[in-house]
Amino acid sequence: MEIAPEEAILRARDALGLAPSVSGQALRVERLDAPGSAYYLILLASGGRERHVALVDAGTGSLDQDAALTGTTPHVTVNMEQAIAAAKLSGRVSARLVWRPSRASQSPFYPIWEISSATERRYVDQQGRLWDALPSAGRGGGRPG
Repeated sequence: MEIAPEEAILRARDALGLAPSVSGQALRVERLDAPGSAYYLILLASGGRERHVALVDAGTGSLDQDAALTGTTPHVTVNMEQAIAAAKLSGRVSARLVWRPSRASQSPFYPIWEISSATERRYVDQQGRLWDALPSAGRGGGRPG
């Protein structure tokens, strides 16, 4: 059983020693390299700006990784609506955040949107690039879709 997104935010705040006034957003990300497991990408903001990002295991609730953020650009730069538009799939589509090490993303801090229709699946990374598949992170052929 997974913890709730609100619980993941509380655990990230506590683990990082942040005040309850720090707002949080939890995005659920499914691990494609570890079927059946997921994590929450927790974005913590204060003063109207994202300040920290943390990965909280959705099953155990433990803080796996965290990082301080600098700058004013949002950490997740492509939202679900933008990813759906970029995928250009027809018919009814679904979207979810996923991650596995690949050329589209080397870091679980940068999940990938998986957009699926009844007959097709495409991926959109946090730079807005479209991928027909998630090529391995190693050398070899392949290109963005």
